[in-house]
Amino acid sequence: MKWKRLILSTMLAVSMIPTSYAASQDECAIWLCLPTGFPSGCDGAKKAFRHRMRHFKPPLPAFSSCNVGSNTYDFTAKAPCIHWHKERHGFHHRKVCDRWQVQIYQKGQAYEQPYIFNS
Repeated sequence: MKWKRLILSTMLAVSMIPTSYAASQDECAIWLCLPTGFPSGCDGAKKAFRHRMRHFKPPLPAFSSCNVGSNTYDFTAKAPCIHWHKERHGFHHRKVCDRWQVQIYQKGQAYEQPYIFNS
């Protein structure tokens, strides 16, 4: 009986914790600004996008972390490297990506034209 109360009170406490969204407003704005090539007014989104790419994060945050309403849109993004170059570090060389092609997909279909990002 005590276990049931403990489990029930724990579940109730967890359900009352407000939902937190991992992405910032600027990161979520990437979803709106990227397909149009970061027009004026998208400076924060472009800065957040560059930060994500330079730190080897996915190009966009999970759409579910930005979407407050229904989750029926099913957006995803892919950003393969399309150009590598070698950098010298002391006696070693390493390959570094300096150009990505970012494509947004909706329900598995390409959405708009891909965006080329040069670091």
